[in-house]
Amino acid sequence: MNDLSLSDFPNHIRESFVDFDDLHKSLIPIKKQRNDGVFQTYYVSNKNQHKDKRDEQTREARLDNRRTMVKRAICGLVGKCEKSDRIKQTIYFSYRQGGNRATKKSLSRGWNKNRFLISMMESAVQNNVWFKSVYEIAKKGSRLKSGYENEPYLSNDGKHVIKLNNLSFLNDDDYHGFETTRNFDYFVERLYIHNVLFPQDKYEIVGFGKNSKGETCIVLKQPFVKKAKLASYNKVEKVLLEKGFKKETTKYGLKCFSNGKCRLSDVKPQNVLIDMGGNLRFIDLDVEMVR
Repeated sequence: MNDLSLSDFPNHIRESFVDFDDLHKSLIPIKKQRNDGVFQTYYVSNKNQHKDKRDEQTREARLDNRRTMVKRAICGLVGKCEKSDRIKQTIYFSYRQGGNRATKKSLSRGWNKNRFLISMMESAVQNNVWFKSVYEIAKKGSRLKSGYENEPYLSNDGKHVIKLNNLSFLNDDDYHGFETTRNFDYFVERLYIHNVLFPQDKYEIVGFGKNSKGETCIVLKQPFVKKAKLASYNKVEKVLLEKGFKKETTKYGLKCFSNGKCRLSDVKPQNVLIDMGGNLRFIDLDVEMVR
């Protein structure tokens, strides 16, 4: 086998493996008897190994593309303000320390929510983007009706709602695997898709802090809808159908709207308002990508 050269092998093998040691590993020895009765050893490609390698490369490429998309989404969510760079630095540091995704080289260091939150708080304090009190940017006594995830307040300028998001919908660990784990990627995707679908009610990350329960949160800003009324479900349904969404029920029995690319759930009057111009304002739907 040592006297073989790369030219002795088919193109699909030479293109897949540049290192000769790898080439040895990619072949399966087969003995065949020649016409003169002598047995000769031939080497054929291990197709399964080629397939596994291609699958792994494809998976890594998808993860790299996903990370790039998430990074761009974060830049859009942070926007351009005095503290933008420091907010992004805090998020990226938390990513590295929190192990947002396990990698091929380090499968054990997957997503861990507690590690992420601890890192986020430490980095936010160091970068001076940590709010010691929500009332640094919100009016005292302006707390609005809270949900499971967000604790909202009216901003000092009266133009925005400040939401302390406790990341409650994210998994504690990466125990579900790469595709189903609700990690920080999932959180960023939700906000990004919301902003694309409903730019009038876009979210912006403005810092970090703790809510009234002492939970570490990401601080979000969203336009405040003045003199708003609750929208009826029928009106909301009509508008979503006109936008190309269809009513669906997930395998878990959750009723939602989907356009094949993203899914909207928790569609109810409390989460959709009507402004003074009669326009629907989608302020707090549960938005996610269709997997």
